Amino acid sequence: MNQLYKNKLGYAFYDFANSGYVLLFQAFLFPLFISSHYTDSSAAAQVWGYILFFSNLLAILSAPLIGRVADLKDRIKIFSILILSVSLLSFLSVLNNNVLVILIFFVIFNSSFELSQSIYDSFLNVISKNRDEKIDISTFAWGFGYLGGILFVLVYFVLNKNGIENKYILASAALLYFIFSFLSVFLLKKADQAHTRTFVNEMTNKNLKLFKLSKEIIYSLVIYFIVFLSTTAIINFSTLFFNKELHIEEKTIGMIMLAGQLLAFPLTILSGKMAKKFGILNTIRYCLIVWGIGLVCLVFAKTVIHVGIIVFIFSFVIGSTQSLIRAHFSTIINTNRISEYYGYYGVSNKTGALISPLLVTLSIEILGSIRYVFSVIFILILIGYIITNKLERN
Repeated sequence: MNQLYKNKLGYAFYDFANSGYVLLFQAFLFPLFISSHYTDSSAAAQVWGYILFFSNLLAILSAPLIGRVADLKDRIKIFSILILSVSLLSFLSVLNNNVLVILIFFVIFNSSFELSQSIYDSFLNVISKNRDEKIDISTFAWGFGYLGGILFVLVYFVLNKNGIENKYILASAALLYFIFSFLSVFLLKKADQAHTRTFVNEMTNKNLKLFKLSKEIIYSLVIYFIVFLSTTAIINFSTLFFNKELHIEEKTIGMIMLAGQLLAFPLTILSGKMAKKFGILNTIRYCLIVWGIGLVCLVFAKTVIHVGIIVFIFSFVIGSTQSLIRAHFSTIINTNRISEYYGYYGVSNKTGALISPLLVTLSIEILGSIRYVFSVIFILILIGYIITNKLERN
């Protein structure tokens, strides 16, 4: 196995692990586990909202500084500590019966997970030498991550069908996250050590003071913020729209979503091929145009066939847009401060995750339907498209 392929596989395995974590610990099973400790569903929803907010806020406030420490000290060690924190505390929390302990542990391990994402993203610059390698690795890893999400969901279905309690399923998910994450660490360790010898030891500025961001970096972060806010809104509210307003059965929605996950892997990799041929920024623009088409379809959707078409459209662009923005970002940052840059990159997507539910809820209150919220997201995507014109072409 040559070193480039080994690095590519190592990078992809963490995307594989974190996709499973997001599905079971953020989107699906852990919220149900929390709600099982409360008799009032409204109280459970409020508590879940609070601990998500505080864990994301903690990650937002600390991401650039943690990134700077990783640049100066030992990136792979910081990454490993964060993974261990996520794995151990998530495992212990689901086996604990004290609600307060569970909530405190979640805030810590979920913020650790979000911070690990920023450090992980920075490895893209460590293991790639040119633009084409960055595109290949970023899109492959993002697509490969969809397979991880599918695996974790299948594990849930198998264990659930055999009568295993949710807390033990979540404990199993924590172990799987640990295994695949440390497989990533093992494969990336050599490349990170080489990068440290080449760049960190030659640094003339080794203090913890953070830098000022250039206009190009700021524009890139704003675009990512818009895309992540829009992605969060689509993921969190489209299922509710299909079920409550279009009256499509949960099982049917689930089957369509699973098909979307399977399609997303090859389609995300295809976007990488397009980026190498037409350029990263141009391909991001094409993706944003497809975003706009998908959102218009959502506004006018009425049948299950429409839903199938919409899921196909978003299977192409949700992962593709984010992976290409990550690849583009990796080409415009200072090589000696990559983890710090990706700390700010993490701030942009965590802020999007925080604001998205608030924006959607406010829009529903004003417009009266989830359907019309998608028109608000369309306007945001249009703004993102306009901002891409301000970015310098490499």
